[in-house]
Amino acid sequence: MTPGIRSELTALRSTVAHALRRLDRLLAVPDAPEGRTKAAIILALEQAGQPVKPGAVFKALQLSGRDVKRAAVYQAVKRMADAGEIRRVGTMYEAKEAA
Repeated sequence: MTPGIRSELTALRSTVAHALRRLDRLLAVPDAPEGRTKAAIILALEQAGQPVKPGAVFKALQLSGRDVKRAAVYQAVKRMADAGEIRRVGTMYEAKEAA
């Protein structure tokens, strides 16, 4: 890839990310700081309002505009449950504050 094309794609990605953030604000979708996957996972679990599988967490993160890998989300969810940051309910997970 040439430096010119890379520069154009980087600028386009930035523009799209900015547009997604604006849409989220307009739709009143709360967002976790970029790069804070754990915070985003907790937010996705809280928004679900019920226990969900890691695949649903992955889809929620993707829909919020995050560039995440499925395996990374699955590993983070398992690690967070093992550390007691979120609650495991069978094969599903929920935010710790959820009843």
